[in-house]
Amino acid sequence: MEYLLFYLNRQVQPRRIWWSPTKEAQDLDALLDKTFTTEFRTGYTNVAGMTVPNTFPPVAERIDRMTVYDDDVWLGGFPTADSTLVQEMVWYLGNNLDDIGAVMELEVRFPLLEASGLLDKSALIEAYPEVKHHLFAQDSIEYVKSIPRPRYIQSNLPLHLLPWSWQSGQTNAKMIYVYKEPEDVCMSFFKYAKHIAFRGTFEQFATLFLNDRVPFAPFWSHVISFWNKRNDLSYNILFLRYKEIEDDLASVVTKVRAFLNKPPLSKPEMELVLDHLSPQNMENNPAVNHRYLFEFAKEYLNIPEEEEVVGEDEEDQQEAKMTPELQAKFDDWVFKKIRGTDFYLGRDVQN
Repeated sequence: MEYLLFYLNRQVQPRRIWWSPTKEAQDLDALLDKTFTTEFRTGYTNVAGMTVPNTFPPVAERIDRMTVYDDDVWLGGFPTADSTLVQEMVWYLGNNLDDIGAVMELEVRFPLLEASGLLDKSALIEAYPEVKHHLFAQDSIEYVKSIPRPRYIQSNLPLHLLPWSWQSGQTNAKMIYVYKEPEDVCMSFFKYAKHIAFRGTFEQFATLFLNDRVPFAPFWSHVISFWNKRNDLSYNILFLRYKEIEDDLASVVTKVRAFLNKPPLSKPEMELVLDHLSPQNMENNPAVNHRYLFEFAKEYLNIPEEEEVVGEDEEDQQEAKMTPELQAKFDDWVFKKIRGTDFYLGRDVQN
């Protein structure tokens, strides 16, 4: 028997509903536990319909009560959809092309709010006392509270698990939400997960993804929660498609700059931004290439170190391959999930 943990009201009071999972659900849960757990992430549960590590529920309650300031800038998206590139772009534009400040690690100046719920940090510190003061062992919520305003905050949570001010549309804070095609998210999330904890194949990861068994799934309810509020004047949301960034980065820079209420960039300033965000600079920039994170994972989480996420090695490209058969599964899944919504996919799917 298992239980679903979800919220009945804004005080985040949990109710347990006991149920007998199907054999298919049991097999999926077993696959998730087999391939995506470590000694510091020993299992998963379900909070408000979302798959999360079993260390997450106490963090969810604290996030619900968190104060949101009107000058906050938030970056949202399903894991890896919001991307390092977008995160760096938002910070750089919002801080008026501050090259000195941009030398600091991105995780320090643009932290992930719910990071404390992803691992059992008490167990990590008990096993390795020397990491007590390391950024990745800190209380991420308290850290976000402590950073100077205007705060830049990343979160991979769906709208209904953000602080109550966001859920209820009672804040003037800005949210930039990034949508990326689910097939691309699945591949990039797989590559990222391999650096942190995942030990399975891409086919196994795709199976978990399509069945809402990866952290922060379901994918479509995540996306639709922000899509439905993009034109609601009670919410200050800029909904971006990653394909826009791939097709015309300069236009997206202009759009984001305006959304942040910043003056238009001059031609030399635009050239500076585009150079700062170029693939070569992103890959070679130690402040954004996640080397800091991967070195920590290699030393303390027993995860082999690999190439930076902002680049892809040949093995990754071969292993995370979207075969025609798998693409057909995604197309069928996408068609079923967006049917009955007004979500504009921007491409045709086979069904």
